[in-house]
Amino acid sequence: MGGVDTVNYLCDHPQIKAISFVGSDQCWKHIYSRAGANGKRVQANLGAKNHCVVMPDASKNLTLNSIAGAAFGGWFLLGFQ
Repeated sequence: MGGVDTVNYLCDHPQIKAISFVGSDQCWKHIYSRAGANGKRVQANLGAKNHCVVMPDASKNLTLNSIAGAAFGGWFLLGFQ
């Protein structure tokens, strides 16, 4: 994987127009600041929390199976509390 040099390269490269990032607050601040200074759009998802709204008329079994599958069905950046 990459370190600071890789991140800075991506933030500074003129052909890269946007950056999407999932990670820590400290890293986000660096990426947002550096990429923004170069006119890039930044999408940052911090903490990997995904919310779920269950409507009263939802199918209970389908909903619970879908949530459990999303949370534990492989490599996903989901955090349930």
